[in-house]
Amino acid sequence: TANPAWIVLDMLTNSRYAGKLPLEQIDIEKFYEWSVFCKSNKLEFNGVFDGDSQNLWDSLQYVLRVGRAKLINVGNKFSVAVDMPAAPVMMFNVTNIVEKSLSINWLPMSDRINELEVTFYDKANDYNQNTLRIVDETAQSRSTRNVQSINLIGVTDKAQAVAEATLYLNMNRLLLQTVT
Repeated sequence: TANPAWIVLDMLTNSRYAGKLPLEQIDIEKFYEWSVFCKSNKLEFNGVFDGDSQNLWDSLQYVLRVGRAKLINVGNKFSVAVDMPAAPVMMFNVTNIVEKSLSINWLPMSDRINELEVTFYDKANDYNQNTLRIVDETAQSRSTRNVQSINLIGVTDKAQAVAEATLYLNMNRLLLQTVT
């Protein structure tokens, strides 16, 4: 499979070459939900890991990034937090915030990236390295040129690389504050 959810599950549970976790320690329902999200959004991981080059945790991060997820612990199980649409689970207002405990910080716009160089391994070009430059015209018109490069290991499709770059640029431009 190229579905990131099932690849991560295999990496965590395989007893021959991976994490050797028993299935009882995995939140299978959440992994299934994540796999449906990956399939419907055409999120695929097509990569190879050399067992000598890095540890399991570092290898998992590449697959999780392509699948827009993070591993989390829920009790004694591994689950995933996926960046996908969902219903609100908590609402905050004056009745449930301890007085003087709310902190809102606005993030500066001046140091944000507005151009991204994305490297991926293009299956249309025999899996050779390909680099695309994606520009956020809206953000670039508000500040000076600020370029960053990322390497999308496991991404082999140009459309997926463009979609990931666009997502990163949009998040970078639209996340305006942190709330504690």
